[in-house]
Amino acid sequence: MPSWPIHEKWGLKLNIPINVLREVNRIIDTIIHDLGRKLIVNSVRVLVVDIIVSVKRGLDLMIQYLKESSICSMNFDDCLRAAALHHLLDVLELHVRGYGWHVASNKSSRELLDESYRYLMKRIREQYIKLPVRVKIQCKAKEYKEYPPRVKDFISKLNDVKNALATYSDEVVHDVIEHVKHKGGPAIGEKFVLELLRLLRQCNIIIHGDIEVNGKVVPLALAVKRIFSCIKNYGEVKIKIQSSTGIIKLKANSIIELIREIINLLEQFLINES
Repeated sequence: MPSWPIHEKWGLKLNIPINVLREVNRIIDTIIHDLGRKLIVNSVRVLVVDIIVSVKRGLDLMIQYLKESSICSMNFDDCLRAAALHHLLDVLELHVRGYGWHVASNKSSRELLDESYRYLMKRIREQYIKLPVRVKIQCKAKEYKEYPPRVKDFISKLNDVKNALATYSDEVVHDVIEHVKHKGGPAIGEKFVLELLRLLRQCNIIIHGDIEVNGKVVPLALAVKRIFSCIKNYGEVKIKIQSSTGIIKLKANSIIELIREIINLLEQFLINES
């Protein structure tokens, strides 16, 4: 995730005091890493099955720790804004890594920021409005019909932060991309390759939801992870795709080579359709 200096730089731009930023960063990253973005599930293994015994809403726990902090108790609104900023920048980095820094640098910075906001809102919704089925069944956890006031307050601050960052979206995204590059993040990521495979599916070049990767048939979402793993571990990947005209075989020794093969398929499809 982005280093704390990046969080602090943009927090100061938003007029959040430095002591508040550092306290919020400490709470979110050191008590329970990324505290606030997901459910905290406790489970026990019975034979070969994991049984959920309890679940806590991470956002509730984050808000509780913020209220208990002597620094945050004196300026709680700024603490909520700092927490919203922290999570938004973290999720932005997840997306930059997912696409790969080279791909992300060619995307609209505003689009990346909006996508990160939507992802974060989805994570909040899954804690309150739309719980995972397994959690509801095993823990008898109840969903909310609407967000409780404490969550509405956080979402309001998240909206404020997102709108404020939008003014500087190019610089914000540039900072995160440079951080990912410095940390050795991928130039082309799994999310981008998955988008290409889904495009093959939309064009009916892939007629089933599964493809074969190095001898194993897997769904598209899992296929991408296997593709990257095979290239990393074996130096090549072999793919079989069931198309309307028969089986298509792809072979590549790198992600770049595989992307070229996929683009060639798409170009051939466009030629045939014209």
